[in-house]
Amino acid sequence: MWSTKLIIFCLLACSFASTGARRVETGANLTFEFHDLGLRAALDSLIARFGVAVLYVDGDVEGKRVSARCDGCTEEEALEAILKPTGLAWHRMGTEYVISKRRIVRADAGVTVSGAVVDSMTGLPLENAVVFLAGTTVGTSTSVSGEFLLRSVLAGGLDVVASVVGHEKKVTHVQLTAGDSIYLIIKLSPHLVQGDPVEVLAAEPKDWKKNLALFEKIFRGRGEYAEQCLLLNPYVVDLSLHGQMLVGTSDSLLWIRNPALGYTMGVVIRRFEWDLRRDQGIWSVYVFFKELDPETRSQRETWLERRRIVYEGSLRHFLRALVHRRVFEEGFEIRTGKWSDSRMWTLIGEDTIQLAPHAGTRLIEWHYPKRIRVDYSSHLYAPSFMRLLGDCALVDSAGVVVKPLTFELGGRWAGERVGSMLPNDYAPEDHP
Repeated sequence: MWSTKLIIFCLLACSFASTGARRVETGANLTFEFHDLGLRAALDSLIARFGVAVLYVDGDVEGKRVSARCDGCTEEEALEAILKPTGLAWHRMGTEYVISKRRIVRADAGVTVSGAVVDSMTGLPLENAVVFLAGTTVGTSTSVSGEFLLRSVLAGGLDVVASVVGHEKKVTHVQLTAGDSIYLIIKLSPHLVQGDPVEVLAAEPKDWKKNLALFEKIFRGRGEYAEQCLLLNPYVVDLSLHGQMLVGTSDSLLWIRNPALGYTMGVVIRRFEWDLRRDQGIWSVYVFFKELDPETRSQRETWLERRRIVYEGSLRHFLRALVHRRVFEEGFEIRTGKWSDSRMWTLIGEDTIQLAPHAGTRLIEWHYPKRIRVDYSSHLYAPSFMRLLGDCALVDSAGVVVKPLTFELGGRWAGERVGSMLPNDYAPEDHP
């Protein structure tokens, strides 16, 4: 039998002061005097002497010197005094103070998410980490100092995803309104395994290739455009077969090229479990879209037309029409009935669907009915079915489902997977 021996060694963790410190409640009792002291040394003094939890990126504080004095100051007053001549600012995150560069953002500039990606154990910056807003075309790679800057026209609830080889991916949810800016320190944990050396027997290559062929077909979804998708680095996907259940995981971005729609997508697999016998399962992903450069004007027009075709009649189209109360104007019909009997469905009006604002957010709650059948009259499409699995489903104004695992899909929509995904900010001009 083909096998590979992998020796796993125990690695020891080290911590540095720059990653934070134990919190001590000091109140208004910070007294110090610094004269022409390096900024790093000044901040480290607050950490060591007073237990102030300070986070900073080495590149931001390097080369800066400060003179400051405090007599019974609060933590905030102390930081203001130290940072005043440096061009840096502090932001409160829970019990920690994050030191970052001052940034001015116009109120009409959408939202800005900036920050740094660091190793959670050493506090050192991570270069070339991919950071993106899930479901959008907004993303970047971190600089040598681990920093990133994202600007988006979208507001509301945003998932900031960070991924780099050798570390666990991390998703940070932020809630922003138009004109807001936020600075994040994203700590990624390295892949470390502690324990005695062990022998690991890897699966035979032919088994992995067989599982990959199954995964690709399921993951891409149905349709002519989905079939053209190409997995550029499939080796990052860990696949296993448990009886008839195919399970897929990945700690790195899976890059997929969709030449039919004009995108390259970076995909973080949240969950993938598929029953091969029943051809049904669960899949959930975070996606970063990159527009491909068209070779000709005709190719770009073709991409735009295909995106419109994919969008029309889709789950995203229906939900967007629903929250804007334009279901029938957009060509949809809704019926309720028994999930097990497709013949017993009754046509209902869109006002029958109970929508309500989600407390404290701009999201919409969908409570009733629990089971619906949706037909799209503009094309001869097969009907779609939806069943709520919880008390409600959360949707934003663009028709994006916030928690996709709160409902079950059947029919046409069940075949819409990665190969037919569009960015959250996509909307044809002839739709609201």
